[in-house]
Amino acid sequence: MESAGLSRTDHPLLGATTTLAHSGETVLTGRLSPTQHGWLADHAVNGTPLLPGTALVDMALHAGDHTNHTTLDELIIHTPITLTHPTTIQLTTTPTHDNNTLNLTIHTRTTPEQPWTAHATGTLTRANTTPPSPQTTWPPPTPNPST
Repeated sequence: MESAGLSRTDHPLLGATTTLAHSGETVLTGRLSPTQHGWLADHAVNGTPLLPGTALVDMALHAGDHTNHTTLDELIIHTPITLTHPTTIQLTTTPTHDNNTLNLTIHTRTTPEQPWTAHATGTLTRANTTPPSPQTTWPPPTPNPST
């Protein structure tokens, strides 16, 4: 894996990651398979196994941990991920004009010949590390009820 320029991750569903040189995008990728991860087949709707939304949240938070943008502000699921065949998944984080924010996209496909399907989009931000400023007067002034 390292010989291909990829780094391992410690996530059970996302096995590798890389950062793209030209854009600063980070890509985390893995393979979803109900035969390899038996619990994936447990979540089904009308007999069709679907990746639970909580798994998408977990993977998005892992991407946030990996990129030091640890707050998941938003995750919109556009299309459920069906797991009738082994499926390649990619999470991509894209820097915005604001260094505090990354856009997140989640795509899958079942074969290399197939186009990628977009499943979810979201936003990750850096946690606010600035401590609150101390109160300079105590007790705080009482608000004027007439305003």
